[in-house]
Amino acid sequence: MMLIGSLGAASSGKSTGILGLTHQLKMQNVACEYLPEAARVVIDKLGYPDQDLIAQLEQENIDRAKAHPDRIWLSDSGIFLGQFYAGPVYGGEDYDLIVHFDQQYKAGPDSGRLAMPDEQTESISQAMALWADNQPNVVKYSQMMKPDYAMKLRA
Repeated sequence: MMLIGSLGAASSGKSTGILGLTHQLKMQNVACEYLPEAARVVIDKLGYPDQDLIAQLEQENIDRAKAHPDRIWLSDSGIFLGQFYAGPVYGGEDYDLIVHFDQQYKAGPDSGRLAMPDEQTESISQAMALWADNQPNVVKYSQMMKPDYAMKLRA
């Protein structure tokens, strides 16, 4: 089993990138599954980000992945994201790989994004970059998009 999580601030491309990577792997006949972002579900239902509930749902995603060791699991978030939004602090030790989305994309108000970049986004991005630099299992998204990287995941 391999568990892949995503790290990135609002509008960094986490959902789009991980869905794209899941598609690439499936097209190569790699057994893999996509785990949706728990924050999106919580905010859609409650209207605000309850970090404890988000962490609980992310832990359920991790437990679901561990119950099926025969595939790669890709999440467009990770239980460790809460620490950057003033929530509980969780590490990335359950993840075999964390993809760091360190870019910000311009998006209009009708883009359908869960969160729009704001003044907080830059400070969160900087904190994420510092955290990522100190984790042994982090790779930048731009590295993953190089030819044949997806094939390395297969091995």
